[in-house]
Amino acid sequence: MCIRGFLCLVSPYELAQRHLKWHSGPDTLHLFGRNLMSLSNKTIQNLAIALTPDVIDDIFTDERYVELMMEVIPEIVAEHLQTEDYDLVVELSQCIMDNIAMCARKTN
Repeated sequence: MCIRGFLCLVSPYELAQRHLKWHSGPDTLHLFGRNLMSLSNKTIQNLAIALTPDVIDDIFTDERYVELMMEVIPEIVAEHLQTEDYDLVVELSQCIMDNIAMCARKTN
């Protein structure tokens, strides 16, 4: 599978996945980073495009992201509305989190 119709045998995403499997161990990130530096800017851009949907999905399912958003969004909502109505702030915050998730996924 290739990115957006580029003629290739292996997509940059598959190449990255294979590289990580071949070079698993404590130095994986170092080896992976060193090999990325030898790729062209266009290849790196294509790899980033290929990885973006998976990274977005991982972010939205990461417990740290959810905790951060559950802490930050209500504070911002309460500040903007200048209210301390807990139920209103929580309900609006949940809707905003859902909207953020939908907006990010629409860009893919």
